[in-house]
Amino acid sequence: MLAKYCLFLLIAINKGNADLFGEWAEGCGYLLNTALHPVAFAGKVIRDVTDFATLPDKSLGPQKVFTLEEVAALDGQDGRHLCLIICGSVYDVTDFADFHPGGPAPLKRYAGRDATAAFRAAGMPRQVFDVFLNRFRVGTVVGAEFSASGCI
Repeated sequence: MLAKYCLFLLIAINKGNADLFGEWAEGCGYLLNTALHPVAFAGKVIRDVTDFATLPDKSLGPQKVFTLEEVAALDGQDGRHLCLIICGSVYDVTDFADFHPGGPAPLKRYAGRDATAAFRAAGMPRQVFDVFLNRFRVGTVVGAEFSASGCI
């Protein structure tokens, strides 16, 4: 995991992207805190797995076609849902934010906007996308230029 973050840092530095560097630093801090408190982390993982299983599969509900403006309003602030755009699909990650392995901050950083590049840079395996993230899909964005297959 640490090697992935180091690679992430090198990419961020080479591209001169301060946002990617900030995410890398935040992820390293989260991992360091985890390493310093392994018993607490183990307890959190057990609670997360149990609680995650109770979250509803939003992909089974009706899917909406959103405008970019509608998604932008879903920024997780003041009781609004926290939604992201990944590959032209809209994901409501409100309930998932506290379960996110890097903490809720990376999700909040992309709230209401396109997180495709960050999602790809994180190197999430396709299986994780298919099994976990897809359960939070609530629709698509009008005019999105991503194909459903091969985006991730």
